[in-house]
Amino acid sequence: MFRGWKYQLSFDAVADEKRNIIVDIEGPDNGWTRYLADTTQEIDTEKKTYTLDFTMDSDAIVTLGMKP
Repeated sequence: MFRGWKYQLSFDAVADEKRNIIVDIEGPDNGWTRYLADTTQEIDTEKKTYTLDFTMDSDAIVTLGMKP
């Protein structure tokens, strides 16, 4: 990922009842640097695609993963 470039994170999610999750992008191999700050996202009871846009503040090699 490159400094100044705009990126978009999209994911599908559904919950048994409405709830909030925290979404972020961080670099575990780079001192846990945050590339997308903690963002609260409300998840609905119907499957939906959620999208977050962000601009990189620095160059980085990022490995993406999701945790429950």
